[in-house]
Amino acid sequence: MERYQRQMNIPNWKQDDLTTSRITIVGSGLLTGSISWGLTALGVGEIFLLDDSRLTENIPSFPYLNIMSGQLAIEALAQTLCTINPHVTTHCIRLRLLYDAHMFAIPPCDVLIDATCDIQSKQICFAYGHSKNIPVIFASAGMTGGMYTVFTNDK
Repeated sequence: MERYQRQMNIPNWKQDDLTTSRITIVGSGLLTGSISWGLTALGVGEIFLLDDSRLTENIPSFPYLNIMSGQLAIEALAQTLCTINPHVTTHCIRLRLLYDAHMFAIPPCDVLIDATCDIQSKQICFAYGHSKNIPVIFASAGMTGGMYTVFTNDK
């Protein structure tokens, strides 16, 4: 817990809730990297990375990684996350959300984040969040900026 001492000094901070949480992030671009780095540093319990994109030396989607051409982007990212915080468990699921049936491959989680620019993926995540009554965050980014929307279910 010494690792989290600084944030635990924030009034009403609940580190135990964070270290037992499970978050799924859909996508493998720079936005996914930024989101997962922050969550890993905070001490989220488990992070599930879901995508099937491969790295190439010509695509600077992860400028901070040692790129092995042809490697899954989420695998390279997971290796980096382990060095940031070895207490966070990272899982890789090789799948691009293309069909409604892919919703069943999304692991049980407390929060679902779609960091793609893919409308089909966002629709599947929305349906999953609605069916499981969990918050879904939709994030997108381009060369000049980004945006996010949070969808929550009222119980």
